[in-house]
Amino acid sequence: MHRSHTHIASAAPTRRASWSLIVGMVLMGCAPSGEGDDTSEPVDYTWQESNDSGNEFPQNPEEVDEAWEGRLTITGESQLCDWDEDADWPWTGDNDHFAITVPADGYLEAILDWDTSTDYYLMIYFDVPEGTTAAYDHLVDNTAETGPETYLFEDESDEGDEIVFGIACDGGEEGEYTLEILWED
Repeated sequence: MHRSHTHIASAAPTRRASWSLIVGMVLMGCAPSGEGDDTSEPVDYTWQESNDSGNEFPQNPEEVDEAWEGRLTITGESQLCDWDEDADWPWTGDNDHFAITVPADGYLEAILDWDTSTDYYLMIYFDVPEGTTAAYDHLVDNTAETGPETYLFEDESDEGDEIVFGIACDGGEEGEYTLEILWED
């Protein structure tokens, strides 16, 4: 009989403590998990390049028109890498350009990576030039035949800004690449 009494006596304070904790959290503005939380989790998204989109130049980029926040991964493939230093647009072969919209005010980082022996360039355009010239705002070329190439944006980007990312190669094998765009506030 004594054990039963002890068991009941020890359970009652635990229930009272649990209810006290919950009531205290509600009074302090802390709702139980999943209730009343108006913050959203970052939305990661992966975009596969459309090979027939005609995105050879920054003036006609492939629009990445999906909602994302946190991480946007673009996967694509390069073909026929070559270079013509006498041309206004020196990269010959397959060039890919993608337009993204900044999801919210914050900072961006772009990481271009690949596994083949290809010399890739990452071009970034805030203002797309007219014509077919290589007038990018930033160029990242680590001159290595393997990735990654990284660009950390110095200034905060504004929600709704459109940025065009260009990927070109001037030599090496055909192959797949991944462009990750990371966002944080």
